[in-house]
Order: sequence, then C-alpha cells, then structure tokens
Amino acid sequence: WDTGDESASLVLEQSSSSDFSDVVSRDIPGVGALTITGLADGDYFFRLSDDGVPQTMPLTVTVAHHSLARAGGFFLLGLALFSTLVFIILNGNRRAHI
Repeated sequence: WDTGDESASLVLEQSSSSDFSDVVSRDIPGVGALTITGLADGDYFFRLSDDGVPQTMPLTVTVAHHSLARAGGFFLLGLALFSTLVFIILNGNRRAHI
C-alpha cells in the first residue's frame, strides 16, 4: 500500500468472516508491506482502516497448506538429491586424489 503519507495511522483489519464481525487489528506504517504467518487453512478477509473507518474494499485471501504426507515426500526427495550430490563429490575427490 502507498498512502503518500508516512505519518498516516493505518490499521490492517483481518477477519475470518466477510462482515468483519471478528476483527484482528494490526497497526501498520503509512507506506510499506506486511507479512503474516501462522494462518490455518481457510479464507481470510483484509482491509485497511483509518480511525475505525474502512479505507479499502476487502481483499479475500485463501490459505491452503500442503498435506503432511506431501511435505514429507518433498523432504525425502530433497534428502535423496542431497545424498546423491554428496556421494558424487566424495567419489570424485577420491578419483582425483584430492
């Protein structure tokens, strides 16, 4: 977001309902970006407000994580590739007498 005014007292409102009945508010600077982590799977709604007055239309964000089985598969694939690379490097060093 860019309000053009760094002294603006904007608040980012987050809700799990489109009517913002359960709001989590975060003070933010007038110019910048924000990273939010730790959200569970589901739809979230965000908007900027100033002194309790909404300043933007709500933005809907859908969070969908990989399953634990899929994440485990990615880990095992990475482990196999890493092990292969280490084997190739060590085997090449032995052949080159390094």
